[in-house]
Amino acid sequence: MSNGSTPHLGAGLGYCRSWVLPIAFGGVVTLTGRDGLGQFAWWAWSIRPGEDALVALLALAALFVGLAAVSLLGPRERMGEVE
Repeated sequence: MSNGSTPHLGAGLGYCRSWVLPIAFGGVVTLTGRDGLGQFAWWAWSIRPGEDALVALLALAALFVGLAAVSLLGPRERMGEVE
């Protein structure tokens, strides 16, 4: 970073591999999110039916956190972009 700005966390993790963690979480949840009786584990919210109130609240919370982050931080600049 020659312009003196601080690097983003994503720059260290790699933007091209940002899909790995959500896909891995989805795989683990799909394979282990239910017990032998067909009940959902408390942490397996992403595979619960859509009419479940907990799922709706968590999805809305994730949406609002993302919207707040974008509105407070603004869009990220591309590498090499100069103002």
